[in-house]
Amino acid sequence: MSFKKAAKKEVKLTMGISGPAGAGKTLSALRIARGLVGPHGKLALIDTEGAKANAYADVIENGYDIAQFESPFELDKLEDTLDEAVEAGYQVIVIDSLSHFYAGEGGILQQVEDESTRNGGNGMKAWATVTPRIKRFTEKLKAMPIHVIVTLRAKTTYEISRNDKGKVSVQKLGLEPIWKGGNDSIDFEVDHMLKMTTDHRAIVDKTRLIGLTDKIFDKPDEKLGKQIKEYLSGGIISPIEPEPVVADESAEEPAEKIAPKQQLLSQLEDLAQATGRDIAEWFPKIAAAHNKEKIEDMTQVALKEVIKKVKDKMGGN
Repeated sequence: MSFKKAAKKEVKLTMGISGPAGAGKTLSALRIARGLVGPHGKLALIDTEGAKANAYADVIENGYDIAQFESPFELDKLEDTLDEAVEAGYQVIVIDSLSHFYAGEGGILQQVEDESTRNGGNGMKAWATVTPRIKRFTEKLKAMPIHVIVTLRAKTTYEISRNDKGKVSVQKLGLEPIWKGGNDSIDFEVDHMLKMTTDHRAIVDKTRLIGLTDKIFDKPDEKLGKQIKEYLSGGIISPIEPEPVVADESAEEPAEKIAPKQQLLSQLEDLAQATGRDIAEWFPKIAAAHNKEKIEDMTQVALKEVIKKVKDKMGGN
């Protein structure tokens, strides 16, 4: 074995973008991807979200191609699709979202449940059978000869915050990505990780890019993709400075109203999960039915009525 002087070589991007529904994960991934490969580069997206990504066809310069992925969401099928993307000559692929392959129909959690049933309820043995499939996929992800960006849904909660004027507001936050934790956490498998908030800000949670550490970007776009490409190509890059972020105080309301509303919103999210609803579609519909722009603007009385109606349809659970 011999040692050689370290030298920067062109490498391919592996990036994760996590956040709650409505945070802007898909659009941010597409815009960063376009910046990576330029206006005429070949860009594709693997869509597990029911063709929602078509909404940005006129936003991204020169568009992009979509492969619609249907259940069961099995990692070996995803690996085959990635191979097809490479063979087709795409320079960057977006997987939107990877969380379906963990928690969706036919995904990792269901595979573990099925294995456990076959093994008489032995969960540890079930995970021992399924975990190698995750490791095989993540090894492939790291070895991809093209750029890969994956989006992940995040578990959500609501935070009560007070500004320097004493006003209080509620903000929905994304917590851990919906993916296996521990040593198989997606954070270990990608070189860069952005965590997004519902006001479309991206917090750099992990990076190998000098100048990007701990930055916060308001609506990540093609400019960020271009700068990352420059670094990945072996060029010298100056520290990336995000645009100044201005606090939005439009959603403020008296402090005494916040805690109960937080609990009601959390109850609605639990009900959405229990009934298989997508909150990205359901919450705006609820708000519109009550002549509000956002569900957070609804009164506690109106939220309680919605919760009661849903529970009544569920049989009072």
